[in-house]
Amino acid sequence: MSKNSSPVIKELWVISSFTLMVEIWFLRNDVYYDDEKPDANKLQLKMKRRVHDCECRLKGNMWGSSYKRDILQFFLTQMRRMKQVRIIEIFFHLPNEDELLLCCDGAFRGNPGNAGYGFVSRNHSGMFVFVESGGLGVTSNYVAEYIANIRDMEWAVENQHFKLIIQSDSKACITSLKQDKIPWFLLARWQRILSYSPTISYRHVYREINFSAEHFAKESVHLQKGQRLTFIDKPSSLPRLEFPDQPYYRLT
Repeated sequence: MSKNSSPVIKELWVISSFTLMVEIWFLRNDVYYDDEKPDANKLQLKMKRRVHDCECRLKGNMWGSSYKRDILQFFLTQMRRMKQVRIIEIFFHLPNEDELLLCCDGAFRGNPGNAGYGFVSRNHSGMFVFVESGGLGVTSNYVAEYIANIRDMEWAVENQHFKLIIQSDSKACITSLKQDKIPWFLLARWQRILSYSPTISYRHVYREINFSAEHFAKESVHLQKGQRLTFIDKPSSLPRLEFPDQPYYRLT
C-alpha cells in the first residue's frame, strides 16, 4: 500500500501495521480469557495514540500531496520536511571507432551475501561484442563491483582490445581505479592488465543508462562461485538496450 509513497508515510504504515498486530493479539487474549467484546472504535483510538507516541521515530521526508498530509493529520503528527523531486535528463554515449566500451556492474543479495558480476562490451556502432556474467559466492557489494571492473579489462586485453572505456555506476570503484588504489587481493591481476599497456578511460554513470550490465549482474547472483555465462550476441533474456539518441530520466 505504501510502496510508492513518501519515506515518512512508509515509516508511518510500518508503525501502524505492527501496532495493529499487537493490539489485535491483546484483544484476542481479552476476548478469550475475560469475555470482552471487541470494540472497533476503541481499537482505532488505541492505534492513533500509539502511532502518535512514536512520532519522534519518524525521520523521513514527505511529498507535497494533500492525501499524505491528511494521513499525518489523522495520526496527529506534525508535518515533515518537504523534499522536492528533480528530473534529470541523461544520455548514453557510444565509444569512438577505435575504442571499446565496457559496461560493468556488480550485484549481491545481502551485504555480505551471494554476489556476482556482469559486463557488456559494445563497439562504436552499438553492436554487442561480448557479454559475461559470473558468480562470486559470498562477498560484499564493493568486492563485486571491483571484480566486475577488473574482469572486463582482463577479457579486453586478452582479446587484443587496448583502447578501453570503463563504464560503471559505482562512483567509489571508479574513483579508486583512477587513483590506482587497487585492493591487495586484486593487485596481481591489475598489474597483469597494465603489462599490456592499454589506454583506459573511466566513466561514472547512473544506473538508468547502465541497465544492460545490471541485468547480467543480477542474473549472476544465482550462479555458483566460479561459474560463468558468456554470449557473443545479444541474448533473448535481455529485453532492451541503451541507445545513444534516446533520453533517459533519473529522479533525485
